[in-house]
Amino acid sequence: MFVGWLLEHKLIDVLKIKLNPLLLGDGIRLFGDSKQGYKLNLTDTQSYDGGLVFNTYNIIYK
Repeated sequence: MFVGWLLEHKLIDVLKIKLNPLLLGDGIRLFGDSKQGYKLNLTDTQSYDGGLVFNTYNIIYK
């Protein structure tokens, strides 16, 4: 996936992850086949009715 490539080349500074309270099947890999490790610093969380959550992270590359 393109996001995995961007992460591997350290071209993303902020991630916004949408968490849904429902999982169908096996889910979807967020970053393709990337095996890199990243430290994430949670900077913001927004919660909505029904369980939807948006988390915002700064990425700290190793």
